[in-house]
Amino acid sequence: MKASLITGEGQPVQELRITGHIKDGICRAAFKGTFENKLDHPIETSFTFPLPQGVCSTQFKVNFGGTKVTSRVARDDNARIEYDDTLAQSDFAAMAQVNDKNEIRIDIGTLAPKETCKIALYFVIALNPLSNGFLLVLPTSITSFSENLRLGLTPPPLKLHLDITDSLSKIKSITTPFNKNTQIDLSKGEIKCDELSIFSPLHVFIQFEEKNLGRCLYQKIDGNTFLNVVATTPRTIRDHPSQFTVMYENGSSLTGGQISLLMRALEFFILSIPHGCKFNYVNFGFDAFTLFDVPLILDNDKTKQALACLKRQHDPYSKTIEFIQMHDNIINNITDADEVESVIVIIGSSLPNEFKPSPNHNYFLLDPFTRGDFRIIAQEKGACYIPVADESSLIASLLSVIKMTATAEIENVKLCVGDEEFKIPPVIPGYTFSTLLLLDKHEEEDNSKKNDSTDKFPDVKLTFADFDLILPTIESPLPIIHHLWAFEKMKTAAPEEKAALALANQILTPDTSSVVVVERDEEVEGEVSHVDSRLSRIGIGWIDESAETKQKDHNHDDDEIIHPQPMPIPHPLPHPLPHPFPHPLPRPRPFVLYRNPRIREPVFINNNNNLRRRTDLDYNNNNNNNNNNIPNHSNENKKPELFVGSMKGNSNTTEMRVDILARLQQRQREAQEKAAQRPPGDPKAKKLPFFLLRVLQLQNADGSWTNEKFLANSCGFSIPTESRGLKREQFMTAFIIACIRRKAPADEEKYELVIEKALTFLIESDPAIDWDTVISSIDADLQ
Repeated sequence: MKASLITGEGQPVQELRITGHIKDGICRAAFKGTFENKLDHPIETSFTFPLPQGVCSTQFKVNFGGTKVTSRVARDDNARIEYDDTLAQSDFAAMAQVNDKNEIRIDIGTLAPKETCKIALYFVIALNPLSNGFLLVLPTSITSFSENLRLGLTPPPLKLHLDITDSLSKIKSITTPFNKNTQIDLSKGEIKCDELSIFSPLHVFIQFEEKNLGRCLYQKIDGNTFLNVVATTPRTIRDHPSQFTVMYENGSSLTGGQISLLMRALEFFILSIPHGCKFNYVNFGFDAFTLFDVPLILDNDKTKQALACLKRQHDPYSKTIEFIQMHDNIINNITDADEVESVIVIIGSSLPNEFKPSPNHNYFLLDPFTRGDFRIIAQEKGACYIPVADESSLIASLLSVIKMTATAEIENVKLCVGDEEFKIPPVIPGYTFSTLLLLDKHEEEDNSKKNDSTDKFPDVKLTFADFDLILPTIESPLPIIHHLWAFEKMKTAAPEEKAALALANQILTPDTSSVVVVERDEEVEGEVSHVDSRLSRIGIGWIDESAETKQKDHNHDDDEIIHPQPMPIPHPLPHPLPHPFPHPLPRPRPFVLYRNPRIREPVFINNNNNLRRRTDLDYNNNNNNNNNNIPNHSNENKKPELFVGSMKGNSNTTEMRVDILARLQQRQREAQEKAAQRPPGDPKAKKLPFFLLRVLQLQNADGSWTNEKFLANSCGFSIPTESRGLKREQFMTAFIIACIRRKAPADEEKYELVIEKALTFLIESDPAIDWDTVISSIDADLQ
């Protein structure tokens, strides 16, 4: 009567799949599953799985015995009374309920032996806008094959099918960065996967050929017009210094390759710190430590110290310090936050609920490999969420924090829809944001009267200061914007917005039943067991309990005392441990003749048949009698000859000699002949190596480059000896800028801040010189 924990036989979940559509930056999908009772008695089953923060569940459909019923998703416990009453009447019932943590619990009962039931939970989500596309994170956590073997479980495979289209931009690529099992057809815009088996949620990165400057999707329903606006604000020039504190969660969830990639991104971040700004690095969690007591300005020595600190992955003397304690220590040490802007960058997966941001600091949250969901946490804590599309964009995402803090937030931002204006909260420069708006009925009617002749939606324009951005507008192909607006309004609305809250509540909880009821012709006989299944980041598991001892609310008795089980005492192992190979065989050494360099000389090579182990007597005889036989290669008149080997026939041995000098002279003659055949105007340029990170590491703290010895091996071009009438440090700085732009045009986001720091040095050294012209002339002469 219990579900097997060894083979998984008896657990009701038989199939899981996600199907949906992604159109113009919004997604409507369904989480579908098939449940079957494989036991010999009736069961009630509950299936719980998490949804990312920001996913709004809309409908719940059930197919039982050919009867299809649609209901809404319950958002309170009132529907459970109706569900229990239906089970008491021996009828079939099902319901889906979402809690405050956005976890979905699906209850199904009662299933007789061999009975099946199919469910579909529909949800909507707005994709995270990026400067070059959109990013979607889906709830697809399930155990991997190795985890299944460890737990002894065989969960069902998770299937995926998504259709992707965009009406306003041309899609350049569609990728799933952290999953290689997907099949992507860019021409059809399809993503398929028959066995999705991963620990972290699924990433879907949609990249456009052009920058995502902005767009506006609108939807008209019941006399209301809902808008989904996406826009990218322009960058600004830094006008104040900042102090950056990077807090990195050193946990056990990341792999070695991911940690290495993250450390490489932090190297670019340290090298891109603007002149006059401060920096500090903090590790919390395992091996917690702090680079400096307070953020400091990075000179040449401190920059080397910071870069060396990133290579420190383990310290036997460090302790484990939680985030709250480390955060409080950092905040207490920063005493000049009112004078110098303090920026705290948190790189991790989750934050404790008791965390309260300090009002004098600006917080940026990064979750590079999506072990959690920082988007809603950032909204609740008043921080800025930086999405990371894939591993290749991690460096650019981290460097965007420096760009966004160049100036203060942009205020007085307005969104103009026709003649109406909507005030938007302050936005961050250089940041791609999205907002959901409701156009009032009267405003929508006035705008529609003015546009009756053209039947066109009014122009949508984003304005602030001297900046005006007209957004392309299109009607949403998926009627889900009103659900997204209602889901966000229920969390962010002020108490005085009673009309908006009432409309949002009406959209999310329509006047329909939240319990699916199917009447049975015959009662189900037998003792009913309750089977719980859960899909999470840890994996899928199930337990089986009798209905008589199982409480429906799953709460423990407060008077129940749970005694912890003592840890087993390890018994000493026999010493010494037996060797796995008690009689190791000697390793054959067929090439022992060539292991000693001296043996390569002709005097030591006689015949393979005469090889034997040399004794001390042989060495003494060689030292006394054979000193004159050692060849002397310092004699220029004698040609060195080398025995390559010997060919042994039936009776005779043939020795092969190679004239080294003759072979070298022949190769030189061949090279000279090829050079003579080459046209005189087409010399073959020597390719010099170029290493971007190494070049950035050689930059001085003031932004200049002066170390010609090491730059010659990494800048990609030969360094000229003439300085064109400039100071040597000025010329070298301009020369390296030209080299970087020529060699790495596709990595502009990685070195953009470093180039700005170098240009600042050149302008401050001599403002009268047109440095753009100087750099262009140097670039024209690069070969």
